[in-house]
Amino acid sequence: MDDGQRGQGHLTWVNVGIGLLFLIADAILSLTLKLGVEMSLLTAAARCILQLSIMVRLIFLLFTVDVLMLQRVGVSSPKSI
Repeated sequence: MDDGQRGQGHLTWVNVGIGLLFLIADAILSLTLKLGVEMSLLTAAARCILQLSIMVRLIFLLFTVDVLMLQRVGVSSPKSI
């Protein structure tokens, strides 16, 4: 059956590497054309990585605490709710 995931996959390190290659290509193009946006581009990318890393940790913590609280009140699995 179709679970709504057709054509969608999980992100892998290959996907991250491709994104990084595009970022480096943009920075090199900016240097070559003397656009002057390479530093702001790299700064924005670093901020994005930092913010997403923080959000991943917070969301993981939130769901871990939620599962632990459910186990404490006697619910064995979130699927049984």
